[in-house]
Amino acid sequence: MAMPNRNEEFFSVVDSDTRAAILTAIAGHHGISSEEAFAEVTDAEAEHLPDYMVEPQRTATSLLMQRHCMRNPAGLNELLPGSPGYNVTEMVVRPDFKNMDRVQLSEWYIENVGYDIGAEDPSMSLESYRELCAELYELHHQASE
Repeated sequence: MAMPNRNEEFFSVVDSDTRAAILTAIAGHHGISSEEAFAEVTDAEAEHLPDYMVEPQRTATSLLMQRHCMRNPAGLNELLPGSPGYNVTEMVVRPDFKNMDRVQLSEWYIENVGYDIGAEDPSMSLESYRELCAELYELHHQASE
């Protein structure tokens, strides 16, 4: 899905060192210059910025985009209390990672990070997957406070 202008908008709100680091990571991964990377990711038909990246920069950039409200941080405003896999604590709908299966974890991860790490690393244990999702949720929650 194309995300026209969102990547360029994101680059306009981050500092120059962050912008340079992201573009250098993309350029290195794709074997192009930073200028070519910028042109590619800000094109009208560009994909979502983290789609051009690999770990660990991919997750870091996705979380930074969430912090700047460039992604739906958790889709949490769409969840209803009592939904399977979620619980309500202090009027905040929080994912109940301890009770989620791999499919639910993958759905949450795709919604929040933009790709399915469970599919990319099928050897990851269910417990490790739960811990990773919980850690990312907490990082986002701390960044949004």
